[in-house]
Amino acid sequence: MSVRLYHLVLAFLLGGICSLYTLTYAGAGLLIWWLWQFHRHPAGLLLLGSAFGVGSLFFPLFPDVEVKEESIHINGRIISDRDKTPSAVNMLFREEQDEQLVQVVYLNDQDLDVPDSWKHGAYCSLTGSRTMPDQARNPGEFDYRRYLQKQGIAYQVILDSRSAMTCKGSSLLAPLIDWRHDVNTFMKQSLHPEGYPWLAALVLGDDKALDEETVSLFRRWNLSHILAISGLHIGLFMGAVYFLCYRSGWLTREHAQWVLILLIPIYGLVAGGAPSVIRASIMGTIALVIVKFKLKIAPTDLLALAALTMLIISPSIIHHLGFQFSFLVTFSIVLSRPLFTTLPSGVWQLVSLSLICQMAILPIQIKEFYQFNPLSLFANILFVPYFSLIVIPFMFVIFTVTLLYSPAGYFLSRLFVTVHQVVIELFTRWDATFQFLWNVGEISLPFIVLYYVGFFQFMRSWITQKLRQTFLFGLLSVCVLIAFSLKPYLSKYGQVTMLDIGQGDAFVIELPFRKGVIMIDAAGSPVYSDQLGENYVFTRIIEPFLRSRGITTIDGLILSHNDQDHSGSARQLIEAFDVSRVYTSPHFGRHHTLKKPEQLERSAHTFLSAGQTLTIAGYDFHVLHPAGSYGNANDNSLVLSAELGKLNWLFTGDISTEIEQHILKTHPRLKADVLKVSHHGSQTSTHERWVDHLNPQAGLISVGKNNRYGHPHRMVTSLLEEKKVFLFRTDRHGAVQYRFTTDSGTFQTFLPYNDSTK
Repeated sequence: MSVRLYHLVLAFLLGGICSLYTLTYAGAGLLIWWLWQFHRHPAGLLLLGSAFGVGSLFFPLFPDVEVKEESIHINGRIISDRDKTPSAVNMLFREEQDEQLVQVVYLNDQDLDVPDSWKHGAYCSLTGSRTMPDQARNPGEFDYRRYLQKQGIAYQVILDSRSAMTCKGSSLLAPLIDWRHDVNTFMKQSLHPEGYPWLAALVLGDDKALDEETVSLFRRWNLSHILAISGLHIGLFMGAVYFLCYRSGWLTREHAQWVLILLIPIYGLVAGGAPSVIRASIMGTIALVIVKFKLKIAPTDLLALAALTMLIISPSIIHHLGFQFSFLVTFSIVLSRPLFTTLPSGVWQLVSLSLICQMAILPIQIKEFYQFNPLSLFANILFVPYFSLIVIPFMFVIFTVTLLYSPAGYFLSRLFVTVHQVVIELFTRWDATFQFLWNVGEISLPFIVLYYVGFFQFMRSWITQKLRQTFLFGLLSVCVLIAFSLKPYLSKYGQVTMLDIGQGDAFVIELPFRKGVIMIDAAGSPVYSDQLGENYVFTRIIEPFLRSRGITTIDGLILSHNDQDHSGSARQLIEAFDVSRVYTSPHFGRHHTLKKPEQLERSAHTFLSAGQTLTIAGYDFHVLHPAGSYGNANDNSLVLSAELGKLNWLFTGDISTEIEQHILKTHPRLKADVLKVSHHGSQTSTHERWVDHLNPQAGLISVGKNNRYGHPHRMVTSLLEEKKVFLFRTDRHGAVQYRFTTDSGTFQTFLPYNDSTK
């Protein structure tokens, strides 16, 4: 079998993946296996090995480099469209002196109108604050800094006013980008308010107008690809233009082809320039060139040529999820063409196509989102034809009609909304009825490699009609995912995690062999941070961490007291996870996160008081306080003692020094190897006598970075350091984890623990 272009591109990509993700041995082993399967000729092996080597050297590495925050003045050019959000305008900027890629951010809550001179290709001079977003501070948390680094962005520059950046000139693309903005605005003004967001997403590639609940609904059912412009849209665009130009008799076939060759890249830019759009545009353009000049090139090589073109132009796009999904799905469909000739037409082909698409991206989807719904296969079968055959074509009709006569466009969009609302309502009910999420966790790369080995053999056996092997390799692929999801239940290790949620507490205790999961406190967003939103801490930190660990059930949610920084995410946690039981003290009080009775119907509610012992999966949590009400929420905090990994742990909530002294009187033999320092290290707690009596080896301080309260107080940290207590602080170390067995355990920090973070 001769070496084809797509073989070389695959080897090239595999080399890059091995280099970027340090999978040298696993990747090289997979390559050798692949070569042995298909290319036993020495020349072919040499070519593929060379492509692998080039790929391993081609893609740039972006190490995490600290950026000195300072005011700077730079010159350069705007190289992107303006990305406008409710609170900021973002642009990519090519700095002139070092040719570094910079993200320019203009923050303004009141007036986001930007000067007309801020155009694509404009030469600009700007003064602003150089910075870089904070890196992720918790496992599972989205790392925006790393995301920017993978795009090759060296740093951000924050503008404090519009006058801080002056620009002149523009590129040839600037008028086209401005036209896109004008058309988008025109459509928003002309169409029905509930119809415009769908047209903006499906024709213009702008999904910002879709409400978050709709986007989440499609994401839960692995239907996000419907909202992204792809090959179907390009195909419809090509068909419409060809029909208007040739079938109408305006142009000859040859002239119509030239018009399409010119217009397809333009539409790709107008549609937002996402990786799926660029891929489809490149493939469409090359396909037209092939037809026009009667060239012979296989679809697999055409796809490989499109991928290679995009990677050469922008190597960092290999990290883009849209690029990965688009090419994996398209490549799987192209390679599966022989299969569809053997299947009965209609439903079986649709089911097979949906299955192949789902399996092609499944491990990457799990790695990014930690979960998927096995029933999404059927959701794709139901909703993909509806969008492909009805919604998307009708959106193009509405778009064209609106440009010609806007009142007719409004009428059509209103008609669309009448029908579409019924479909979305049915989809919402489907979602409520069949919500069977399989939470796998953050799958590791070796398991992804094993999965694709099984998937590749599954497809190969299916195409060659070796049905027994097809079943076995399909089963192998699924078993890889099952094996990974079962790892916690087979592991002798447990884990205590102090999450870095800013100014507040959230501890997650995972018992060995996943016998139980306990949370002590679940802080919410600070009441003074309106810009973050009330669900910020839960959706950005707590939920991603739990999902990344494959956790779906909380056996016990223990809320120390009713302050926002300890129980503010309790409601969201109960709604999103199976919380078996909530524990509070009788003096917890009515708190806004738990005031609705229906929110506690899903979880039994138990009061804990001093002297009681809470036992979960054989692990005892002794309640030391409160025995009664002490007048305020902090002093009414639950205080718990437990043994984890042969260490005695003491969780203290926000108690004051007076309560510490009271606990010492009632429990004179109390010791603690690990002390959760009370009230985030406030000077109102952690008395010297308390520390001397407990004699802790380690102290945990959950505290926000640069918080407004000045926590932890220097007097407290000095005392603990003087007493030789090893301090772990979330403001310096991010999340802190203790991995333990029944006999021992070790601490580790999410951020590097070095001299600068002690």
